Amino acid sequence: MTDYLIGLARKYAENYKGLPMLCWQGNILICINTLTIGICFFLSLYFVTIRHFTPSIAGLLLSCYGLGTVSGGLITGKLSDRFSPRRISIFSLLAQAVTFFLLTSLQSTFALMINLFFLGFSAYGFKTSNNVWMLGLCKNDALLRYKAISISHVAANFGLGLSGALIASMTTYGFQSIFCLSSLLLLCSALYLLFQNNTDVDIPLSIKKQHYDNHTNVSQRILLLVISCVFFVGLIIAQLGATYPLYIQESFPHLGINAVSILFILDTFLIVFFQAPLASMAGKQNKLLVTGLGALLMGLGMLVLSYSSIFFMAIFSCIIWTTGEMLFISTAQLLCYEQSSNQRKGQSLGLFQTVFASSNVIGPTLGGIIYQNWGGNLLWHCSMLIGIMCFFLCWYFSRTYTDTAS
Repeated sequence: MTDYLIGLARKYAENYKGLPMLCWQGNILICINTLTIGICFFLSLYFVTIRHFTPSIAGLLLSCYGLGTVSGGLITGKLSDRFSPRRISIFSLLAQAVTFFLLTSLQSTFALMINLFFLGFSAYGFKTSNNVWMLGLCKNDALLRYKAISISHVAANFGLGLSGALIASMTTYGFQSIFCLSSLLLLCSALYLLFQNNTDVDIPLSIKKQHYDNHTNVSQRILLLVISCVFFVGLIIAQLGATYPLYIQESFPHLGINAVSILFILDTFLIVFFQAPLASMAGKQNKLLVTGLGALLMGLGMLVLSYSSIFFMAIFSCIIWTTGEMLFISTAQLLCYEQSSNQRKGQSLGLFQTVFASSNVIGPTLGGIIYQNWGGNLLWHCSMLIGIMCFFLCWYFSRTYTDTAS
């Protein structure tokens, strides 16, 4: 039994081997960055209960943050094609550190709007430039790139989990202390990158072009398809922070907020422990088909909610849509990178982040309207329709798609 467990542990560890050391450093930075992004989910509580703004003003401030995320991904992606992604990551981390620190002192609504815009801009700017940097380190190895982007998804979700723990443990010290600690963490991350040996980190643009000379004939149709799927699936994902908690609390009133907490903890647990093994299993499959399957599973997971009369079914639903999320996010992001020209790798990753951020801005409003007027069941059936549509489109185009990893 012991030998079996040891062998199983070794097989599991194999899923994390092979990444360049600098990719692991990038993943640690992703974890820290996402930890601070997670704090932004609590900003509405801070503005209403601590700063005594009205909910409408708080919503306006958070809309400025959302607008910053939409702009940050695309602009920094384009910049990453022209300049060193590492340097852009440094500037993004420094900007985040400054904006978090300014949250402790800014008073006027207008100043806070500008500050939150740049907070969102720099947060998604770092996510984009750091991913361009890490994927560049993987050179021409498609399977290694898939592993790198999958483990970055693990790091991001682990950071989100840590942000909840940070908020819970530091609430008694006040939001000012939380903002200062976030600023310090981001500043240290930026200084760490700044003082690294440039020759070990930077990948000159001329070298990057040589690495991807064999990808000159890219399919713009596939890129457009993947980006479209990212937008529509993003509308489903947006419900997890909007209508999903309301539906779960109403469906299981005896559990209350604990029901939502259990499901979100389960989601994080599944991604942290099973994202890398799942990516290894899917690594040699047709990436476009895997993307469609991920979208289908996310829609199916939401549909199961309509039939969740007992909490076990809600847990089963969570397992299904989390599996879909693990398949979809990493694979779609990798396709955006691989299906773009050598001079537009960063722009394509930035477009991924921008479209995803846009759906997260539109999704809560659209989902809220459907939920309020027609109920959650219709919303989950719409999610299933989105999943089916994305799956069949990806299946259709996958028949002529040549996978670089196969």
